[in-house]
Amino acid sequence: MNYDNETLRILHERVSCRNFTEDKIDLELFDAVMEAGLQAPTGGDFQPYSIIKIENQATKKELAKLSRDQNYVAKAPVNLLFCIDWRRIKRMTELEVTPFNATDNMMDFWMSLVEIGIVSQNVCIAAESMGLKSVFIGNVVEFLPEIKDLLDIPEYVVPAMLVCLGHPKSKLVKHKKYKKEIIIHNEKYKDQTENELKASFKERYNNKQMKITDKRLEEYWKNSKRMHGEKFADKSVEYVKKSGGFDFYQYSFGLFYDELEGAMTNSDYFEFMKKNGFAWLEK
Repeated sequence: MNYDNETLRILHERVSCRNFTEDKIDLELFDAVMEAGLQAPTGGDFQPYSIIKIENQATKKELAKLSRDQNYVAKAPVNLLFCIDWRRIKRMTELEVTPFNATDNMMDFWMSLVEIGIVSQNVCIAAESMGLKSVFIGNVVEFLPEIKDLLDIPEYVVPAMLVCLGHPKSKLVKHKKYKKEIIIHNEKYKDQTENELKASFKERYNNKQMKITDKRLEEYWKNSKRMHGEKFADKSVEYVKKSGGFDFYQYSFGLFYDELEGAMTNSDYFEFMKKNGFAWLEK
């Protein structure tokens, strides 16, 4: 495919990497990537985030364990933990005797999380332009207390996203994305028809199915029952059998992202945020 410029080529060809070489990232190269990444736009010019660079092998192994045992987290030469950080700003306002209530407002928390997405993508695109590869890991937020203890993260700082950086070990395969006509709505939101929705889904995921086994059906039924009750679980399993396999969403939501033992619940998140200084949950 021909592109009008190098930026468009990088954006189109960027692929998540889950198989890294053991080669370390040159420090000058790393610094160049991070300097470029930190040029990301930021609301109010605050930059309410911090990034923890992790190279220690024992720490990376623990992060892999806390990320649903995704072992490539440990094999990547560099892990970057992107954190919402209102602590730095709060401390500065205290030093300057300045009124401050950002940790009391949902809006400020929300925007800081959005900025994590912006700056982390900036870093990944900068890395891509320098021959490095990356992958986003969101599962770390399932074990926030453990992550905070592991990395000595203080109050008013919340881990939000892990990014692995390194050199690719093998050729990467580009996956399809939804066509722009599916994602972009003109002027107002418009639902697709059921037929359009199914057609776009099949095209997006190449109509792929995962093989049915007794073990998978049993696990799928258990997860369906936990989420929606026994009647739905029976119906869902019958639908899978009739379809001849698990489609992408059925596999993802019914099997892969199942309830993980020890992972945080909604009430756990609520208590965690309160304990870490975010009072907007109580207002």
